[in-house]
Amino acid sequence: MLTPIPRLVRSLYHGHIPAPPISYPFTGIRFPYHLPGSAKIEKARSVRGLLAGYKKLLPVVIMQLKMQSNIKVKPPLPKLLKRISILDTLFTQTAQGIYPYILVPQHIYEDLNSPAPHPYSLALIVHEQTHLDRQSKYGWLKWMVSYAVSSKFRFGEELEAIKAQMRFLKRNGLSFPIEATAKLLSSRLYLKPVSYETAIRELKLAWEQA
Repeated sequence: MLTPIPRLVRSLYHGHIPAPPISYPFTGIRFPYHLPGSAKIEKARSVRGLLAGYKKLLPVVIMQLKMQSNIKVKPPLPKLLKRISILDTLFTQTAQGIYPYILVPQHIYEDLNSPAPHPYSLALIVHEQTHLDRQSKYGWLKWMVSYAVSSKFRFGEELEAIKAQMRFLKRNGLSFPIEATAKLLSSRLYLKPVSYETAIRELKLAWEQA
């Protein structure tokens, strides 16, 4: 049985994390990054040993990743419903923050429980934790209703969570897939709250300011 993961602290990494290119599925987007020396990291015996492939990653983060958590695995999607592409994407390629829990696909949960979690998996948690923080401040029910019925509110909330995600990635020398995310935000998955042109303009501005 996998060790549960904790609610992440606000600042997970410090310094730059090298990321050579590979293909990696994440919220419906393929990211060309992975952590170096993963085989060596997996063989490490101590918490400090786990940090061999990183630069200045706080040991407390690794310890917290092995504690009890509000992060849960999504239930499997029935085979019949997998034929519906939007449902398949929701259940297998995206995460949702529904106060007080963060629901993630099985492969993301397993990665977060690995000795060396992928930085984009951690960035996903930063994104969803931002949603939870805002739900707590705004009021869970009011937030959910507003997110469902208001395109402006929905896009605004996604943009706030993405900004937190961007700051995390930029602080670690990693890129953010602006074009792919703009396409996702302007798709049926988010009920088309804005056009692709608006999404990409706002994301480029957010990345410059991150």
